[in-house]
Amino acid sequence: MKRRVIAELNLLSLCFLNYPSSPDPLLAIAHIDHFARSRLVSRSLLIERDKKKHIIDIQLSPIQSPILLSTAFPEEVFPIVVEAPPKVIPVEEGVLVVGGRNIVLHEFAPKVKQEKAKGKQARLEAKKASVDAGERARAREKEKERECRERKPGWVVEWPWSEVVA
Repeated sequence: MKRRVIAELNLLSLCFLNYPSSPDPLLAIAHIDHFARSRLVSRSLLIERDKKKHIIDIQLSPIQSPILLSTAFPEEVFPIVVEAPPKVIPVEEGVLVVGGRNIVLHEFAPKVKQEKAKGKQARLEAKKASVDAGERARAREKEKERECRERKPGWVVEWPWSEVVA
């Protein structure tokens, strides 16, 4: 099996997600990006099998999964604290992000939003491969803009008594 490197360099937490209609296993990854922002992304595990169904290779998808849309964590909700980073916990509706004095639910995207995100990603990749340098630059700017986007969580619980650590 080949060794693979993931794009998320500074991992805070990760977990497998249970999304029944996904053909591939999914990972939810909380990490600190190269701009020192904490983020949540999901990626599929691409599993290659031989004719006897034995696993030959496992790769992390280079494209983020649209099932759980990526989001940046607001610093006031999840400040970057390496000693007690937020934890990602899978639940039936999506993923709980637990840390500090907050418990946040990020829900799986509805099918309509998933299809829309796939279309946007395909168009963005086509523009990034364009021969026009201006179009490639605009595509990279759009990609950076999407990475910075903070999506509204399903719900937030502020835990007033002490920090949530488990």
